[in-house]
Amino acid sequence: MDLASSTTMELSSNSGSASHNISNSSATAQTIYHIWFIRGKLLAKQGYHEAALASFKAALRIQPNHLQSWIFQGAVLAHLGRYPAALASFDRAVSLSPDNREAWIFRGAILASLGHSAESIYSYKQALKLQQQEAVICKDYPLWMPTDMLAGLVDLAG
Repeated sequence: MDLASSTTMELSSNSGSASHNISNSSATAQTIYHIWFIRGKLLAKQGYHEAALASFKAALRIQPNHLQSWIFQGAVLAHLGRYPAALASFDRAVSLSPDNREAWIFRGAILASLGHSAESIYSYKQALKLQQQEAVICKDYPLWMPTDMLAGLVDLAG
């Protein structure tokens, strides 16, 4: 059993008993959400994409409108090659925050991978409209997007 599996089992088995012992305060929900979200980010960075996906799903069950959870979930789904599901995550992120450049960039990358060029270009244009002056497009994305998708982003930015 690897680290990701054992951690998943541990959190899953403990999360049920913890919910019986802890009151349902919003502070508690926020803490549990934060644990799942950070766990997902760490697992994704280590390449445990299935376990990271499970963590982001758990986080979204607690806070279904948390923008960054949708973005990270979409990136993990992209790594797993589940492009339609990744697109749904990025669509949700865009609907939650139409001014989020990152969501538009990732959405464009997924659409390009699915062969939807016109929609992809629209997403990239939206991202460019939102780009802050002197911000470097794609600077933070190598960790979160599959390499084949990054090539298109770098070509577009360059």
